[in-house]
Amino acid sequence: MSRKHSLSELVSIGSDSDKQLDPNTKSRADYVRRGASKAMKRSLVDIAEDAKLVAAGDMIVELEPDKIDESFFVDRLDTNREDDAALEQAIARDGYNSTPILVRPHPKDHERYMIVFGHRRWRVAKHLGIKVRAVIKSIEDIGHIIAQGQENTARSNLSFIEKAMAAAKLESMGQSRETIKSALSVDDALASRMLSVANTIDPEVVFAIGPAKRIGRDRWDEMKRLVANPKMAKEAKTAIGAPGFDEMDSNDRFEFVLKSLKDTGRTAKSRNKATVQKSQWRARDESLFADIRRSNSGFQLKLKSDAAGEFGQFLAQKLDELFEEYQAEKGRGDD
Repeated sequence: MSRKHSLSELVSIGSDSDKQLDPNTKSRADYVRRGASKAMKRSLVDIAEDAKLVAAGDMIVELEPDKIDESFFVDRLDTNREDDAALEQAIARDGYNSTPILVRPHPKDHERYMIVFGHRRWRVAKHLGIKVRAVIKSIEDIGHIIAQGQENTARSNLSFIEKAMAAAKLESMGQSRETIKSALSVDDALASRMLSVANTIDPEVVFAIGPAKRIGRDRWDEMKRLVANPKMAKEAKTAIGAPGFDEMDSNDRFEFVLKSLKDTGRTAKSRNKATVQKSQWRARDESLFADIRRSNSGFQLKLKSDAAGEFGQFLAQKLDELFEEYQAEKGRGDD
């Protein structure tokens, strides 16, 4: 008798087929789905994943965690301790039956391996003092980057800023835009946006905030526009040093920094508005008028009349000469 069901079909047991079961059988199937089958489903999924690897010619082995190093390409801002703890409890209770991690022979030490993906499973196995199931593949750096990025994007739902920082790191490593897009599964427009954010906001501020899973690209863009001003960039670094900052949730740390920047911006605007001095200049023959506005951070001269454009051009051409005259007079006044 031929094998009728694939592993994937077994995993999805209990959908349309339930309609043809008698009430007693269906009741038992419902119980299985609600209770004991959860572990069975996980096992079947793991077996299915293993089968794919074997079919592809990959051998699953068990390695000592101490023989494995972390990836050279870091695409996370921190580790999720709650996820680690949950996985550790499951392994301690049921044994290690998770999907194998992917490693490559270490490029600098032939007796060691480097993780491509599966850092969490490796950390937990190392902490428990047990071997980790792994597939060994000989791949180059670019293949490593793409495989790791795509796996982590699919499994872990990296936040916008984690992807942005990963994109910036890849760019600094000399990787092409195509490699960056493939590794992070993004289009050209989003890749450009990510790089703009990561290259504008100080990495110290980003790492202090953390992954901020609930903060999307528009909010990070807002922070980027604010810190483009050097004074605001300095304020962001001051904010991450505030008492109690480290105890906040990552999303709350982002909100705290952004609010600090906005408050600083509003205070600066109010201060400048309060110190604006207005005056007006008129030519002796009344042929030209100028509105003058001066504040702590700027000076505005607005010419009015039919001759405004011509005189304005004349004035612009004289700016170098006028500035030298100003410096000379200022120098005499300092003596």
